Amino acid sequence: MSSNLVYSTMLNCLPATPGSLSLYGCGVNNINMLGYGHTGAHEGYLSQMIHDPVTDVTLVIYTNGWGPERGINSIRVTMNHMQEALYKVKG
Repeated sequence: MSSNLVYSTMLNCLPATPGSLSLYGCGVNNINMLGYGHTGAHEGYLSQMIHDPVTDVTLVIYTNGWGPERGINSIRVTMNHMQEALYKVKG
C-alpha cells in the first residue's frame, strides 16, 4: 500500500456509533472539535492522544484510573472525563 492510500484510509472516518459525534477510521478517531487521535485501555491505565491540525497542537493524557473489577462502564466514564479536560485545554 502506498503511504498516501494508508493516510487517506486512516482519515476516512465514519461515525463510531449511529448518531455519534465521534468518528473512527483505521485506528484513528476524529473527535468533534478536538481533532484526530487514538485511545487505549489496558488493565491499570487509559490513554488518549489528540492532534488538532488547525492549531498544530497535540495533547496526550495517561491515567491509571481503570481496573477490570470496575467494569467496562468505568472506561467510558473515565474517557469522557479525559475528553472534557481536552475540550477545556483547547478553550
